[in-house]
Amino acid sequence: MVTAGGRRTANNRLERAGSKPAAQPERYSRMSEHLDRARRYHYGIRRILLREWDPIGVADVAEAQDEYDSYVSKIHGMLIRHEPRHKLVDHLWWIETDNMGLAGNRRRTEAIADRLLELRDELEGGG
Repeated sequence: MVTAGGRRTANNRLERAGSKPAAQPERYSRMSEHLDRARRYHYGIRRILLREWDPIGVADVAEAQDEYDSYVSKIHGMLIRHEPRHKLVDHLWWIETDNMGLAGNRRRTEAIADRLLELRDELEGGG
């Protein structure tokens, strides 16, 4: 391939010589590790929200298994950024009381935040 300035790229020189550019297995391996870790986080968060937190009581309703999925990404971000426990508690409390309009149970919300932090420690090899 010739660039706009008329220069040939390294890949084009390799192609002309009958070789292919070297694969980057290490880069793809790291990407795969990051994706796998993100999947484990999302699965674990989803499970905790549905099976342990479940403020509206839908864990046993087949049609509602995705009820809390919209909260998973934000919580995942908070966990991987190692945001302080009180921010996680406040976020869950906001979801439960302001967003859902429930009375809430602060102790239970704090316990769920602790459980999410345990998940982070488990997934990051610290627990």
